[in-house]
Amino acid sequence: MQQTEHYQLNQWEREDRIQMADFNSDNQKIEAALTAQAAELDTKTSHAELAAAIPWVKITEVTTTKAAESAGVTIQNPGQYRELRVFVDCSGGFRCSLKWNGVSIVGLPGANRDYLADRIIGVLEIIPLKTEGSAIRYSFGVNTGGYGNSSDALFSQACICTGPVTLSVASSSGEYPLNAGASFVVYGLKV
Repeated sequence: MQQTEHYQLNQWEREDRIQMADFNSDNQKIEAALTAQAAELDTKTSHAELAAAIPWVKITEVTTTKAAESAGVTIQNPGQYRELRVFVDCSGGFRCSLKWNGVSIVGLPGANRDYLADRIIGVLEIIPLKTEGSAIRYSFGVNTGGYGNSSDALFSQACICTGPVTLSVASSSGEYPLNAGASFVVYGLKV
């Protein structure tokens, strides 16, 4: 009689003589394997423990479906997070900028200011300071006929996180919109 590779469970063929002892033996092997697996799972970290150990939560994700002069994401309650991270990936546009509630805070023109953006990719880290403003770190790569990189940090009293915040990338020219498929993913570090 043949047996399975890992647990040596019986694999009968037509000419084999089937015995009750063979069935009972197989059931005991299955019971032992399942019991061992259940014990191992009990020692693993629970979902709640894992969530407490990793306090970052995905707040929202937006991907545009059509070309537009600007594209962005709105964060409804940014003040409830210790830190926010916004991951941006888009293309198109001309002499683009990153905006906070409609006000330009970072220029993203790329290495060659006279070309359309092949790709704008980066991360914006925001540390809400309630009524005082926000500390902001950013790092963006902009490919416009040659790779350009923009990394810096700033403190801005205009970037206050007491109400909803809209972060967007905008083209300086309506003739050259951002392409469909602009992506914004926002994570928040729980307080």
